[in-house]
Amino acid sequence: MNKVWYVLIFLTFAYQVSFLNCYLSEQLVDMNLTLARVYWVSSGLLGIILGAYVILKVKIGLFGKMISFMVMFFGISLIGLWLLALGITSM
Repeated sequence: MNKVWYVLIFLTFAYQVSFLNCYLSEQLVDMNLTLARVYWVSSGLLGIILGAYVILKVKIGLFGKMISFMVMFFGISLIGLWLLALGITSM
């Protein structure tokens, strides 16, 4: 059962990295506004929810907990970046 959590954690990490690649290469501008927002928020929230759940509820090794913390940290950072972008564009 732990292998399933490892796969989910790494898929979430890959999803976050693909979003960061899309964000840094400015491909997000070419997307539909709704799709870009959903991509951004889902990447952040999925990392936060899955990372927190694995850290708190799942009996997994130290490596899994460290990777989950990293995924959760990236998720919080993405949501913070989204809120910062919303604040800047609404001024």
